[in-house]
Amino acid sequence: MTQAHCESHVRWTAPFQAATQIDCRLPDYWHSDHHAVLINRPADWKTRGYSSISFRSSGAGSCSLGVALLNLENGLGTAHGEQCAAECLPAGLVAERTVKLMIEWPGYRARLYPLDMADASTGRYMTRRQLGEQITRLWKDFANRNRHETPSSQQLHLALNTNGVIYDQVRLVELFTDDGTLFRLDQRPGRRREQARRKSGLPGDIPGQRFVRRVRLGKELGGILSLTINNATAQSQFSLSFTESAEFISPLKLDDSCQPARLQNWDRIQTFHVPRATGLLTQTVGQQRGGFRFLTIVSASADPLTISNISLAITFMPHWDDLRAYPGYFFAPDPGFHDIDCLTKIWHYRVQTNTIPPHTARQEPCPAGGGWSNDALGGAATGPILVDGAKRDRNIWPGDCGISTHTELVALSDMEPTKNSLMVMFRTQNLTTGALQYSGPPLNNQGSDTYISWSLIGTHNYFLYTGDLDFIKSVWANYTKAVGFLEGQVDLTGLMNVSSALSNDWGRASGAGHNSAANALLYRTLVTTADLATHLGNVSLPATYLANATKIKTAFNSLLWDAAAGRFRSNDLPRSIHPQDGNALAVLYNLTTSDAQNKAVSAGLMKFWTPIRPWLRAHFVAGKGERAIDLIEREWGYMLETNLSVKSPLLEGFSANGSLGRLPGVLIIASII
Repeated sequence: MTQAHCESHVRWTAPFQAATQIDCRLPDYWHSDHHAVLINRPADWKTRGYSSISFRSSGAGSCSLGVALLNLENGLGTAHGEQCAAECLPAGLVAERTVKLMIEWPGYRARLYPLDMADASTGRYMTRRQLGEQITRLWKDFANRNRHETPSSQQLHLALNTNGVIYDQVRLVELFTDDGTLFRLDQRPGRRREQARRKSGLPGDIPGQRFVRRVRLGKELGGILSLTINNATAQSQFSLSFTESAEFISPLKLDDSCQPARLQNWDRIQTFHVPRATGLLTQTVGQQRGGFRFLTIVSASADPLTISNISLAITFMPHWDDLRAYPGYFFAPDPGFHDIDCLTKIWHYRVQTNTIPPHTARQEPCPAGGGWSNDALGGAATGPILVDGAKRDRNIWPGDCGISTHTELVALSDMEPTKNSLMVMFRTQNLTTGALQYSGPPLNNQGSDTYISWSLIGTHNYFLYTGDLDFIKSVWANYTKAVGFLEGQVDLTGLMNVSSALSNDWGRASGAGHNSAANALLYRTLVTTADLATHLGNVSLPATYLANATKIKTAFNSLLWDAAAGRFRSNDLPRSIHPQDGNALAVLYNLTTSDAQNKAVSAGLMKFWTPIRPWLRAHFVAGKGERAIDLIEREWGYMLETNLSVKSPLLEGFSANGSLGRLPGVLIIASII
């Protein structure tokens, strides 16, 4: 049977608003053809009540694959899915709690279904899995009502009313009726589920051009991949793509690691021209991938290719022989949450994957034209280093080490990577000014007072956990030089006045001026410096550092405390912003003056809460442990349970309603594992 050609562009059709054409081709993982996506934004959408998205044949015949079989990933599943969705949806369709899903099939009566975006009883936003289950039920209902009829055309409309949803939260899946038959657009129902699934097996042979095989690994892994080529020709070639989540499985691209791109297509795929008929093929160190669970193998030529013995050499935690022999773990039942093991799962086994050999950092800048290379030198170290993430940020970031160092101690009782990372930061110090770097090599970013403080606080943490006074002695001159650099920025107000050039941080806005987070960290730095000076036997320095810390605390409360709001301000001007980091750090590091003030800050932070929200330890310090547990469930519980993450820390950034994109805006997803 001749395959019909299907349109592969997006256009605006009368009476809808005109727009330039965007190439929004849908990857078809079952055949080599494509489907048209026509995105319609009515000019009168407020009156009309919905926007629609339709799929249709070009008229050359039936498309080989029905819409119900299309795997819509990244929103619309197109090469420019986020762009198409952003230009299609009115801003008023974002972050509603209930939407109406209209399913239209020409020749049938349209049906309007309610789609809940949030749980009415808990107020929490639905995970993608829950949304997908709802949509599947609605499709089944529609299919069962019409399964004995033949569609009168090849067009289907999916419409959202004004209480709409970001398209990347809607994912159509393979649809089967209750009796197990597959409901298709291009033929009568009747194909059985088992027949439809036959193509998704995993034999070693990869016949035909662009044939796809997907390998689902049982665990989150990272390292150097090897495979055996059993049969090939001189023209045979294949490509590999990796992802942590089934949501982003694709033979054409992978979840980005080197550079977060709007369309999630910077990394490209790895293509290999088979060097010989048979033998072992192994990735180079630079080609290794950190943090993936799904491997997609695609034949890139029409020549036959047989492979076997796919294996992975794990490269993280290189100084341990047995990765299962970590001593620190606990079981923490959470009977108040729908998953009683949520807390245990969140804690269990994370920091190992962020410990890498120093010669396997991420190259910067990223390779021209796309791709990644993980063979850079992460610093002058002879052993493993502790980095931000084994996939995306394979570099030392002191702010991240401020968290992972504690985990490394409790989980592994192994502080060698922390020590090596701290030594890298001191070895790259500006010896003239005393400033430490914002990040380690090869990034070597500059200009962050907060991250200088994190390096210094981290040095004190390392000493507390190891008692390694020899290390403190070896870096003491560098350490005090960095403290002096920070103290030199304190002005007549008694607070550090951060310049714009030194205001880089974890991504927050307005980091300059008398920033509360930066000054809270400076206060903690001075207190910990006094403690280290005491252990070194210095008589006068501890009192000097503590006196300076007291001045910071006094000015902090005088200039930044907002009694009416019960929270600290972000800055002295403007006076209306009350940040979460500055308030949480103030409680955590004892810049508050009373228990009542701690409780006020804890209560004030709750006013920021959506169903998903960070900042945790301050609530424990304030004596509000139940509030902190609730926060864990909302933030990390969501990250664990959403079907995007497949039980792994895939998400680094996401919006308040749990979606991965903003309209308009960029896709804010990157891995921290």
